[in-house]
Amino acid sequence: MTNSNNSKAISTGSGKTAILAAMVSTLVSACGISEKSDEDVTTAPLIPNASIVYRDMFYDPVTKQPSFYRQFRWDDTYTFTGADRFNAPGPDGIWLTSDDVLEGWYSYQIAADKTNTGYIYYTGKGADNAWYTADDVIFRTHTVEYIDSDGGRYRNNKFRIDAGADGTWDTADDVGQPYYEYRRHQNGAMVSAAYRTDAGPDGLWFNDDDTVDYSYYYYFDSNGNLEKETAHWGADGPGADGLWLTNDDPIWYQTYRHFSTGPTQVLTREELVYSVGLDGLWNNVDGITYYYNYLYNGDNLQTRRIGHWTGPDGIAYNADDTVTNYQTYDYTSNGDMSRELSYTAAGADGNWFTHDDTNLPSGTYQPAYSHVQYNDQDLPVYYFYNYFGPDGLPFTADDSPAQYTKFDYDDYGNIVSFVSHDAPGPDGIWFTDDDRSNGWATYIPIYSEDQSGKIEIF
Repeated sequence: MTNSNNSKAISTGSGKTAILAAMVSTLVSACGISEKSDEDVTTAPLIPNASIVYRDMFYDPVTKQPSFYRQFRWDDTYTFTGADRFNAPGPDGIWLTSDDVLEGWYSYQIAADKTNTGYIYYTGKGADNAWYTADDVIFRTHTVEYIDSDGGRYRNNKFRIDAGADGTWDTADDVGQPYYEYRRHQNGAMVSAAYRTDAGPDGLWFNDDDTVDYSYYYYFDSNGNLEKETAHWGADGPGADGLWLTNDDPIWYQTYRHFSTGPTQVLTREELVYSVGLDGLWNNVDGITYYYNYLYNGDNLQTRRIGHWTGPDGIAYNADDTVTNYQTYDYTSNGDMSRELSYTAAGADGNWFTHDDTNLPSGTYQPAYSHVQYNDQDLPVYYFYNYFGPDGLPFTADDSPAQYTKFDYDDYGNIVSFVSHDAPGPDGIWFTDDDRSNGWATYIPIYSEDQSGKIEIF
């Protein structure tokens, strides 16, 4: 497998989020039998078919045999209503047949606007020894709660794993799990996000005294750009008022962002502040610990990001500041990013931004990069994570694989399988059938009768 004209590369050295890398991470997590994918199922788009089924099957990475699959259901109004989870074939020994062993099932609560408001996961039959009846045994519940307040909206994700002393679910003494709480302006912009990890002093979950592990507040300028982000670390405790998520919570760090002026506004500087400055105040140049500069081409496409430590004088943007790394970005003629590389050390000449700058890391790990190969429909078919070879250069013949993932699609562009590999097999050769798998799943989409609709769950 070699590079081609429709291949793109994404470096792992940059702090910039790579959408494809995130997608691969999500898929691999799902193949590890993570419950996250169960929680994130959302409403499908409307399609002209009242009887819709979608399955996904996950495989054991060692044996390469099926581990479990889920089958999703909609009602005749095209509303997603639930899912069944099967963990073994039935007496016929064949997967995906009517006698497969049901491990549990999900009942989703969907509002009139098709918003997902939660689910109940059942993992046992009740006294009547029948599935899908009122006495089925609840394993976990998830409630998505929306609260309109102060001109905005709160969203809490409440996970309950035990009914508490009263034995009744959805009451005050239920035992919860860590959850996220989001607050947004009426226009949808994020106000704050908090991760709560435990019941507070009152011993009850899902109220304002629940322990906060960390939280973030977001501030936007008049043009809608995110100009400031304030982080709070739960270990520092709430502020003097003893209440979480109030203005006096101790600040962990702040991020400030500056944008260009004009009709097209782009990010030009980003500053990380971990303490007050010499004047004892936040949001001043004398408190900046680290910062990035961003450069663009004539089409306002970002071409370089440069990271700096503030120098010994404690004042950012002075001559004693130190460059620590930079990333470069190349684009295709239609503006799609084609390559991203990170440089973390000046080369032999000791000067940054010259031809001998290197990707060598400051630690002991081996320098590497990510590379994505696309098909003619611009869908990723291979995701490679490669180590640099002896020549110290990326994208050359002596580079060696660290892992790769292969994606397959049907004629309509729906993913039908992915397989991840992290080592060659017994033959010692990469990219052969015996490569060791560390993640594998297949997806079985069902279409409307005229093959016109695509079903997307995740």
